[in-house]
Amino acid sequence: MHRQLYAPPGAGKNFISYHVMWQGDESRVIDYNEQTNEYTVGSIKSELFDTNYYEKHFKEALEWESEWSLHQDKQKYELIQQLIAPVMAKMTREEFFQICRESGCSTQAWRVFENSWGWLPVIDYSLWYTTIYNKGNTRMDRYLEECLRSCTRIHRTMNRDIACVGHYPLHENLLVDISSMNIDIGDCEEWISDLFHVKQRQQPGGLNQRFFIVQGRDPDAPKAKTSVSYRKLFFEQDEKEIKRLYSFFGTQEHFIKNKDKIVREFRDYHEFNQRVIDEYDFTQTPGYEVDWDTYLANQNKDSAWRKKQEAKKTF
Repeated sequence: MHRQLYAPPGAGKNFISYHVMWQGDESRVIDYNEQTNEYTVGSIKSELFDTNYYEKHFKEALEWESEWSLHQDKQKYELIQQLIAPVMAKMTREEFFQICRESGCSTQAWRVFENSWGWLPVIDYSLWYTTIYNKGNTRMDRYLEECLRSCTRIHRTMNRDIACVGHYPLHENLLVDISSMNIDIGDCEEWISDLFHVKQRQQPGGLNQRFFIVQGRDPDAPKAKTSVSYRKLFFEQDEKEIKRLYSFFGTQEHFIKNKDKIVREFRDYHEFNQRVIDEYDFTQTPGYEVDWDTYLANQNKDSAWRKKQEAKKTF
């Protein structure tokens, strides 16, 4: 199965990746900031092979691997190459990066595409598609759609799962045969926005003014097929809601066996985040001199969506 979870900025994307998708595997934690309780964790998990290694996993024999294991790896590698070849033949590397340049591809996305070019049709890189998809180049759009469908098809063919965690739902043309879930923050947007501000403020080049994260600001934006509540997961540590999250990733057995420990980890994470907010001085940050509703009402007055809503008198 191909799964995608969307957690808005500040809504626990890395915590969920680590504890739910990776089932608490500490080797998947790239970094952890003790001051802000901020994890950095790999956001793509494929059962085909270690998502951190790709081609290296197949081509560099490890001393402790048996002859049988190496033979199996070689067979799997050759089959995957055969399956992705038709997709790779539809666009050259040079053309792909030329379109990326013209579309304003982000530095981070460029780096990912550059390092993993030969694996686009087998690993879900759609988290980085947003900077180049639906930017006016139909050829690139069709190619990215084909890459993602190829990824789903190959994992299904080889009876393996793939999952990833991002911030925002994909365009509906990309969400073909993909199971999707969203973290609903509708009743705690201000709290999430404050937490995101504090965590990003500690980063180099971080936020220097108030940042607001509003769910459903554009009703026409892509939506996931189902959702779980951030408040129930973290504020309330609701066991049924946490289990639903684990079940989405197919890791419910891990939850059942470790329920008390997992619920405690969710509670500890939330309480730490609450302290991060409580101990931060917002008084010197532009945007915090007014209350949330007033601030929000003053944002994006010139946007096309805002004008449309005002015309409907929804504000």
